[in-house]
Amino acid sequence: MTFEEVLPELKKGKKAVRTEGWGGSEEYIFVVDNDTLNGEKVNPYLMIRTKEEPA
Repeated sequence: MTFEEVLPELKKGKKAVRTEGWGGSEEYIFVVDNDTLNGEKVNPYLMIRTKEEPA
């Protein structure tokens, strides 16, 4: 699927899993739409879940 095809599904609360090129089914993209930073509401954003450890 292309990003243009996946984006509407992400907006519906689904996640997109790519089985080729990302190294497995534990890596996916989803929308975070109810988040705050330092007590302030932030705009929705895309989060990419990976197996890597943060630096």
